[in-house]
Amino acid sequence: MTHAGFDLIAAVATPPAVSAVAVVRLSGPGASELVEKLMDLHRGRLKGMRRKVGDFAGIDRLVALSWPSGASYTGEEMVDLMCHGTPGTTEAIMELLIQGGARPALPGEFTRRAWQSGRITAMDVLTLSSRYRGGKPEGRRELEEKLAALLVEAEAVIEFEEEHGAGDAYSFSVLLRDSRDAAEELARSAESMEILPRVFIMGPVNSGKSTLFNAIVREKAAVVSSEPGTTRDGAERTIEMQSGMMRLCDTAGTGGDRLDTEALQIALGGMKPEDGVIWMDRKQGNPPDHIAGRSRLLLVASQRDREREELKKGWLPVSAVTGEGMTEVRVFLAKPGDDTPSSSYRGAAAQLEKARIAAEEGDLALASEIAKIALEELSMNLRTGEAVERALETFCVGK
Repeated sequence: MTHAGFDLIAAVATPPAVSAVAVVRLSGPGASELVEKLMDLHRGRLKGMRRKVGDFAGIDRLVALSWPSGASYTGEEMVDLMCHGTPGTTEAIMELLIQGGARPALPGEFTRRAWQSGRITAMDVLTLSSRYRGGKPEGRRELEEKLAALLVEAEAVIEFEEEHGAGDAYSFSVLLRDSRDAAEELARSAESMEILPRVFIMGPVNSGKSTLFNAIVREKAAVVSSEPGTTRDGAERTIEMQSGMMRLCDTAGTGGDRLDTEALQIALGGMKPEDGVIWMDRKQGNPPDHIAGRSRLLLVASQRDREREELKKGWLPVSAVTGEGMTEVRVFLAKPGDDTPSSSYRGAAAQLEKARIAAEEGDLALASEIAKIALEELSMNLRTGEAVERALETFCVGK
């Protein structure tokens, strides 16, 4: 992960097509100074929130807009260059910026820096990602404002709890109930926008992948057959584990015919480094290097109700028929949950419900103490988290 403020990044922030205007964006220390040099401007001309129209190293006549650190989208010193929208123009500008010390931005890196610097929240990142993927997240701001207003009231009650008697317990419990409902609704909103973690079941043909998939999801979602090549398109299901929701994916087997190979290559092309893999092989053969090197990998010696080969070190014996090893497979799937907006809201909602019960029972002091924990949960603005990183991967390099 690239952290905000480490270096100077640049990217074309508009699509690579002919248009009236294109935007090339820089962010990081020295952004203004580099543009001043290439536009032959007096040193400091673009410091602060400034605008300048001028020639850019003989490439184009453009508009430079600058923002100081703390006032830009990323929270860093930042400059937008608005030039003519021709690919040759933007490519030439980018070449000079890189020669001047900038590096090409990674997908979503501008937004990552905005998130890490506190300019936007994790929920803002999820909302943007959802829009890029065709979603229409609506009503989140209203929910956040409602929850914030309710929590201000709750904090006031907690602050002056010694001045309140038992008669205030009921009104406090109603306030906490409304806050809990708003937090739960926000959790559902966040969950609908989050890109779920994935685990792929992979291995040679006829290793029992689809049988294991059906056993985990508890339905016949994938076709099971002794004929090789039965699974090609691959079934997928969203399942709920103790750590949260996840996506389980069945895949075509290795060592099959041409269609199997093509289907498998499509699956591999869509995998991310953080995706988990359950590698199944009843003969316990070594997985290919691109699988063996993954950080999240479970080696499964499958069909142990039929296979009697000696178990190799590091392999888990599993039979979807007898249930052997299924508990360990589910433990692998239920890895510690991501630090996500939805989990944060759900945790706060659970604490608010405990506080509501305590208030309803007349224990205002206990209710206040529990509510403080919920407030701390809600005030934590995520700066790391796999869910946000997955969302950032959907962005273009200029966002």
